Amino acid sequence: MGITSWEFEVAMETYGAERLPDCLGSKNCIFVPCFEVTGSKFFHSGTDYIVQSGKEVPREVMACTIIEAEEKHPKGYDFWFGEIYSIKGILTLVAMLENKYSKKLIEELINKTYKKLLDCPVIQKNVEFPFNKLNLPEMEKFYLLLEEHSNIVNPFGSCNFKFKFKEPIQYLDIVNVSVVQCNKIHYTSLVLSKKSYRAKFVDNNDKWYYDTMVPIKRNGNKSYVGINHYFLKGNNEHIIDEVICLDYEVKNDSYHYGHPDDIRLRISLKTGLAWEEHEKEKAKPVTEEQINIMISYLKISIKKIKNKIVSQMVNISV
Repeated sequence: MGITSWEFEVAMETYGAERLPDCLGSKNCIFVPCFEVTGSKFFHSGTDYIVQSGKEVPREVMACTIIEAEEKHPKGYDFWFGEIYSIKGILTLVAMLENKYSKKLIEELINKTYKKLLDCPVIQKNVEFPFNKLNLPEMEKFYLLLEEHSNIVNPFGSCNFKFKFKEPIQYLDIVNVSVVQCNKIHYTSLVLSKKSYRAKFVDNNDKWYYDTMVPIKRNGNKSYVGINHYFLKGNNEHIIDEVICLDYEVKNDSYHYGHPDDIRLRISLKTGLAWEEHEKEKAKPVTEEQINIMISYLKISIKKIKNKIVSQMVNISV
């Protein structure tokens, strides 16, 4: 997954590295955080890795870092070209440069770094549902599932008091956690993933959303279920629409342009209209059948994200 600029910055501040003025990233023309350790300079690329410059890191230190940080090919190979793709990798390297390395120290630093990353007001805010007036059978169940889906995508929301989280270091080898925060452009994201399972929360200038992608097997075909629940923002953060998107996609080599069983359904909770992807101009009042379709795939997505991701992060069953 790589390392975000925010993760790099928090990791280096947690370690206590010397902060230098921000510099231009090596891949994008944006200013990125920059630090120095024993004369070696480290700055973010602007994409998903850290760049080394200045005093060259001794090859024996690099080799030990790759082994201790358990960096495997291809990312471990990239170390030799001055590219680092993980929090564990950068913390191990700078600790070795200063002869401070111990496995216990790195675990403590990683744990502190992730606790700081997750201690973010945007991530910890409660879910709000501004539009809940649709009067159809099953709507109460639908709204409850939407709330549960949001709380599973972002289990760190302040309303999730029922979750007793493990220390981050206890689940980071099982669940990939990626956090981005950029106050300059109002962007925050949290991604939790494990193999083909992904839960993503994003809050930006235009909207915030809760998104899941899970694999399922049906009728002998490998398929994917994507649920995206987004809140569209207007002026002054005012919510102007709330939409649920369902994408059920069958992976079958016999169909190159979409399978007959594919579903691309969108429902607005503000207007009560439903439509197929790219066909909003043909929107019609949502039907009970469409609500039930959404309910069935929400249940599948919630169950799989709970079992594959969130259950690995908490001390109690969810």
